[in-house]
Amino acid sequence: MTSDGRMSYICDPGTFSSNITLSMVPAFFKIFLLIFFFIVQPFQSKLTRSPKNAMQSILYAYNQDEPAANKKYESLTSWNGSPYVREGDLNLPRDLAETAWEKMDNIYSRIKSE
Repeated sequence: MTSDGRMSYICDPGTFSSNITLSMVPAFFKIFLLIFFFIVQPFQSKLTRSPKNAMQSILYAYNQDEPAANKKYESLTSWNGSPYVREGDLNLPRDLAETAWEKMDNIYSRIKSE
């Protein structure tokens, strides 16, 4: 959130499907999960298949000429596996955003002090 009250958020769905889920299961099941994700992905565009595809929303937001206020960027993957970014409006109460930023600052300060 900027001093004039504008907010900008970056969404990064797909990371769980491409990294975290696979690291939590035994190696024997990974091939089955990969096949399952491959079959389901055309119907669920938020399964981005790879960290590179999942990061497209972050790269898109950083490459903007003007900072966007109250925008949401989502990394998605089309049915043929091509990554793309969807931009949408973000309508959150200001108090909720301030609380989230305060909590993130608290977490960062705790990590920094350790």
